[in-house]
Amino acid sequence: MKALISVYDKRELDKLVAYLVKNNYQLLATGGSYQYIRDRGYQVTRVADYTGSAEMLGGRVKSLHPKIHGALLARDDVSADMADLKAHDIEPIDLIVCNLYPFENKLSENLSYDEMLEFIDIGGPTMLRSAAKNHKFKIVLTAPEQYDDFINRRDYDIDYRRRLAAGVFSLTARYDRLIADYLAGAETFFDYRKKSDLRYGENPHQSAKFYVNDKGFISDFEQLNGKPLGYINLLDINAAYALALEFDSPACAAIKHATPSGVALGGDAYEAYVKARDCDDVSIFGGVVAFNRQVDEKCAKELSKMMLHIVIAPDFDMAALSILRKKENLIIIKMNSNRVETRVIRGLSGGLLIQDEDTIDFAQFDVVSQTKPTDALIAEMKFAYKVVKHTKSNAIVASKDGATVGIGGGSVSRILAAQTALDTTKVIDVLASDAFFPFDDVVELAHRHGVKAIIQPGGSVRDRDSIKKCDRYGIAMVFTATRHFRH
Repeated sequence: MKALISVYDKRELDKLVAYLVKNNYQLLATGGSYQYIRDRGYQVTRVADYTGSAEMLGGRVKSLHPKIHGALLARDDVSADMADLKAHDIEPIDLIVCNLYPFENKLSENLSYDEMLEFIDIGGPTMLRSAAKNHKFKIVLTAPEQYDDFINRRDYDIDYRRRLAAGVFSLTARYDRLIADYLAGAETFFDYRKKSDLRYGENPHQSAKFYVNDKGFISDFEQLNGKPLGYINLLDINAAYALALEFDSPACAAIKHATPSGVALGGDAYEAYVKARDCDDVSIFGGVVAFNRQVDEKCAKELSKMMLHIVIAPDFDMAALSILRKKENLIIIKMNSNRVETRVIRGLSGGLLIQDEDTIDFAQFDVVSQTKPTDALIAEMKFAYKVVKHTKSNAIVASKDGATVGIGGGSVSRILAAQTALDTTKVIDVLASDAFFPFDDVVELAHRHGVKAIIQPGGSVRDRDSIKKCDRYGIAMVFTATRHFRH
């Protein structure tokens, strides 16, 4: 048997080569792969020596040769193909191990146009496509992550080969899309790959699949406990962790149906959770909680007292995991990344909407009332405003001491959202709104509930009415000049 190796990414290559040699594969390799294998003491033939054609054009032409592509494309069960190989003194190649020049990685390095052209792989995709087309008789490995499966398999059946071949054409299609968009000066939007089938969609009668790219945290997590994830689970995980990541201090975000039910800051994960839970100890039942800090044993013990569906954190200590795993159905998610995608894509019936991610910039923080907020109130306003950004419009958030005390979201009118958020016996310091007040009725309602400061974008033709009412009641009001609708 013969294996052809041509890889840029040499992770795990030592393990694979050792396995191939042990199983009597003859090794062919191009340039750098040849040198790498030879330096480790293995017998390997340089592709240029095998084909009788030296590499040329500074390495641009290495593997584009009939002895390579004939060996990859020949069908074992077609006698004419076998006769052609014999006539041209070509031996079949059974396995190809190939990955491509890292064109995508180089996009972020601000290389010149000519430098980028040198990272367009020609020989690699050509070999991959040849072998993938002939996958009935060939095996194609394109990533180090595939090596263990190949090594541990007892049977390289047609389903396995077909799956690898599908991966090849997905890889080359995406690779070509990146290059085409670079040359055209366009942005690549559709760089997603399927990660898994889901149990079901929003409802059990709906099928669903999960696709990822490498640009946000949702593409890089580990599930440490619980049932396979469903569509709603992923929506909630995304909403909860994105909200937790808004804060530098330890934070906990409790979510139900992708909507915050309680959010709080604390000295550690435990304190943040207790405060977030107490924001609304009814809605949190069966909900999702996310942390921006490690969950420790003390926090886990408190979490275990509540019926929760999902717990998310950047890490869990072993004692915490031991406690939480006693709940067999509790989904535990360890996030390995804090990356936040810079664009949002929403599906329509026959279309897509693409926009920049909503971000907060307090640079235009403008106190418009006669009453000036204290530093403590300013910090509280910023906290509440970050929460209201993640609440479905129309949205109002009431808070005190780094914790929400009322959340009104998804309302058809702003005054109704305010009534929902302020419907509490708790003391309220701050009210935050995702959009301007069309009338001064929200300020009037806030005054009745003892609100000390209001933060909102401003921009209404009746802003002056709201400001006057704040001045009348001694309420501090800040305009941010940026709306944060969420639909």
